[in-house]
Amino acid sequence: MSDEPTVDIIEIIKNGIIHLTTLPNSSETTVQRVIDNINKFEYDPSLLDKNLPMLINNIMAENLLTLITEYNENTPIKPLFIDLSKIYYHFNKIFNWKKIACLLKVDIHILNNIIDILTSINSNNNSTVKTWYVNYLLLSWLYTLLLSPFKFNQNELDIEIITVIKSNAFNENDFFQPIITNIIAELYLSLIHI
Repeated sequence: MSDEPTVDIIEIIKNGIIHLTTLPNSSETTVQRVIDNINKFEYDPSLLDKNLPMLINNIMAENLLTLITEYNENTPIKPLFIDLSKIYYHFNKIFNWKKIACLLKVDIHILNNIIDILTSINSNNNSTVKTWYVNYLLLSWLYTLLLSPFKFNQNELDIEIITVIKSNAFNENDFFQPIITNIIAELYLSLIHI
């Protein structure tokens, strides 16, 4: 950890995320500054622990909800969506991905949107390095939604989710496997609890 006080580093992260979400054309420099400051907690994540709900839920998730619901498969993914996904991934590098995923809002109304976006950006191998971060975030969010106590139209939903996670974009990348395994486990558990 640097000599900067923890409170100052957390403020830089918070203000950087707010800057990204309020200014339409934020720079890559802002994203990198946020990521660099998140990485300062690599050796002692506990210093960032109590601020995680504020950073993930209150700031990022609100903006991501809008980006998810407004997504249009005929247009490229918005840079803000990629930037916030990249920041989300870097929080996951510091903490366990389940801990961070569980801070995402449980809004079952976006479940179909998430499935549609995952299908769209991974169809015909459209996945790129930039969309990799979006895939990571959306798979994590899908997992979180599957943990929720809501009853879904099980058969149709299971088939859609399995079709999405069986895509080459996920099977060719070992990094997604822990999330996919947990999604499959949740689908299985929901079947035996019917």
